[in-house]
Amino acid sequence: MKKSKNVLSSTNFWLINKSVHLALGGDVALLLSDLSYRQDYWETRNKLTEDGFFFIERSILKKDTLLSETKQWKASKVLIDLGVLEVKRRGIPPKNYYRIDNQKVNDLVVILSQK
Repeated sequence: MKKSKNVLSSTNFWLINKSVHLALGGDVALLLSDLSYRQDYWETRNKLTEDGFFFIERSILKKDTLLSETKQWKASKVLIDLGVLEVKRRGIPPKNYYRIDNQKVNDLVVILSQK
C-alpha cells in the first residue's frame, strides 16, 4: 500500500502559494495557480495566441477549481487590479482569454513573503 504522501502527490492536486493564500485568500490563490498551470501547459505546446493569451471556459474552471462564476469573477478582479492577470473578451460569441504576467507574479510573491 502506498503512503498517503505518495498518493497525494502523484494524482491531481492543487499547488498553491501559502503567502498568496494568506494575504489574498484561497479563491484568489487557487485561481492564480490554475490559470498559471494552464498558461504553462499551452505555452509548452506553442498554443498561446500571438500575444500570449489562452482561452478557457468558465464552466471548465468551475469544474476544475470548484469556484462558482461569481467567485471566479471576484478572484479575477483582485488579480487584474494587482496587474498579474489580463483578461480580454474576443470572438463571437465573446470568450474570455487570459494571460498571466509571470514577472509580476514573482514580484508579488516576494513582497507577500516578506510580510
